[in-house]
Amino acid sequence: MEAPPPAGLDALVRAADLVVAATDDPAAQRALDRFAYARGRPAVFVGLYAGARGGEVILSVPERPP
Repeated sequence: MEAPPPAGLDALVRAADLVVAATDDPAAQRALDRFAYARGRPAVFVGLYAGARGGEVILSVPERPP
């Protein structure tokens, strides 16, 4: 699937209550994070590594500091 243009991505994020980054593309995750943070939307980023033997879940909430 081809990524939407920035204006389309911004519109999707604005319409969402929660952004779920279901991609393994770091550039796409960075873009989603930037748009979600700028629009005050919480976002969840999931990553697997080591042949899916390990992973991480990152929650980004704009109102809360890191």
